Amino acid sequence: MFRLLIIVFALVAAVGGGVGGLVHFAIIPDFTGGAIANIVGVVGQKSEAEAAAEAAAPPPRVEPVYMQVSPMLIPVIQGGELKRNIYVALRIELEAGKQAEGAAAMPRLQDLYLRALYEIIPEQQKTSENLDLQKIRERLLVISERAVGPGVVKDIIFQSVFSR
Repeated sequence: MFRLLIIVFALVAAVGGGVGGLVHFAIIPDFTGGAIANIVGVVGQKSEAEAAAEAAAPPPRVEPVYMQVSPMLIPVIQGGELKRNIYVALRIELEAGKQAEGAAAMPRLQDLYLRALYEIIPEQQKTSENLDLQKIRERLLVISERAVGPGVVKDIIFQSVFSR
C-alpha cells in the first residue's frame, strides 16, 4: 500500500510539473484562470487580444535593391613596373524607389569609381599588401553622394577583390 501511495504521488507531481512548465513557456494557455501562472511565476504575458493586435500589424518589408557595377581591373605600378593587378567586383545598394536614378547614373558612377580606385589602391599598396576595404567603401560612398545626390546609394558591397 505504501509503495502505491509513493507511485501515485510521484505521478501527480510529474504531471503537475509538466503542465506548469508548459504554461510557463506559453506552450499551452493557462486553463486555471491564472492559478498555475501565479505558482510558476509567469508574469507579463499578453492577453490574446494584445498578442493578436501585435501580430496583425508587422511593418512592411522593403526588399533591398542592388545594381551590379561592371568588374574593374586596377594595375598597381611601382618603381616603373607593373607589380600586380587588383580585380574589384562590387554592387551598390540603392534606396527603395531610386532604381531609375541609379540606372541613369550608373555610367558616371562606374567612371568615378574607376578613377577613385586607380588613385586609392596604388596608394594603399605602397604601405601594405592588404587593402583597407572599409576606407575604400567610405570613399566610394562619398563619391556616390556627390555624383547622384544624398539618399540614392545606400551601401557599397564588395563581391570579390583579389590580386593576380
